[in-house]
Amino acid sequence: MTSYLLGEEIGLVAGAALVVDYVLTVTVSLSSGADALLSLLPAWVHPWKLSFAMMELVTLMIFNMRGLKELVAMLVPVFVIFLFTHAILLIAVLSTYFLQIGSTNRAIKNNLLNAMHTLSWTGMLHLLVRVYSIGRGGAYTGIEAVSKGVSLMRESQVTTAKRVMVLLASSLVIMASGILFSCLIVGIHPESGNTMNTVLLERLVGGCYPRDPLGYGAFVLTLLSEALLLFVEAQTGFLDGLRVMASMAVDS
Repeated sequence: MTSYLLGEEIGLVAGAALVVDYVLTVTVSLSSGADALLSLLPAWVHPWKLSFAMMELVTLMIFNMRGLKELVAMLVPVFVIFLFTHAILLIAVLSTYFLQIGSTNRAIKNNLLNAMHTLSWTGMLHLLVRVYSIGRGGAYTGIEAVSKGVSLMRESQVTTAKRVMVLLASSLVIMASGILFSCLIVGIHPESGNTMNTVLLERLVGGCYPRDPLGYGAFVLTLLSEALLLFVEAQTGFLDGLRVMASMAVDS
């Protein structure tokens, strides 16, 4: 479409940018998945993060060389487990820290006003654009992946694609904003060697899970579902990245 509207040169640049985006999607997803897995292991294993990520990459390559039947079969359980565990996480945070919701909202408002006075509207706009440019990749990759996969969807394809887009957007907004607000209300700060979700989970169940198998099981299941979902997200780079390169080959 870009080549048709703006010319072949611009289309080539857009296609190359998409290919790079898919490569970065694979690397970031596998790296984040390795972080989630290593959060379950002792600190002396953390320097082996690169090896864990490479093992994930090799496993993904084997899946693609053998065919996607095995990977597709595991998608539904992974999504269900992820949504279930994180819904329980958000409910647990809101119910436990319900009385702090008002003070957290006021603190967010005050911090925002202070930042505006310090940075001015121009500085805040620059900061928001910077954050948006860093974090937008996953959202746009998902939208582009759905657009590319419309032809593979069941009839009616347009209705199915719209439903997928709504589910994609709503789940992203609820989960991302819910986890972000949970970190703020609980008072979570970054810790070396742990993801923010790990720190949040440890704050909720960390004090009891050595004596409580159920709490520890929820802790492990939540992080494993995150790692598996990131593993599945990396698969979009293999699927749609190849489609983009095929389209570029046809255009050339």
